[in-house]
Amino acid sequence: SDVYIQILRKELITHGGWSESQLLPKDWLFKQYTHKIAGVPKSVLTALSSKGKTYRSWKKAIQEHPHLSEFESECIKKFFSSIRRQVITQVKEEWISDTRYVPNGWKYRSYSFFSKLRKRKETTHYYMTPEGKVIQGERLVKSYLLETGQSALLAQFPLILAR
Repeated sequence: SDVYIQILRKELITHGGWSESQLLPKDWLFKQYTHKIAGVPKSVLTALSSKGKTYRSWKKAIQEHPHLSEFESECIKKFFSSIRRQVITQVKEEWISDTRYVPNGWKYRSYSFFSKLRKRKETTHYYMTPEGKVIQGERLVKSYLLETGQSALLAQFPLILAR
């Protein structure tokens, strides 16, 4: 049956979008993809053990495989953290920095969708602070600026002023 498992692994790599990594234990695979939740890209990273179980966190993978050596456990930790850092950088690069719409250091993106309730196209805006915090909508940005003592920046958000 090991031959059958190896055939399945090859199919997953060839046609299923799975990959191998030297940081993962023998016969483990991983798959990484991005999907959008309310227009904000969310990265999904899944590791597939040699026994066919999937994991989205290194803690769970290590916890359920007590037989792994300390070296293998450290490799799994490094794998998850290094891939996540790459994805976060890629996602941040998709944001727009334009001082006509947001203050210097801030970024924004728009997401449009058809509202079944209102029966029309709606657009919402997401803002990223210079520290990387994501805030949805103008009302919450205004609250954030007031709470953090940055109300002077309000004048640099034309979308907030327009409401």
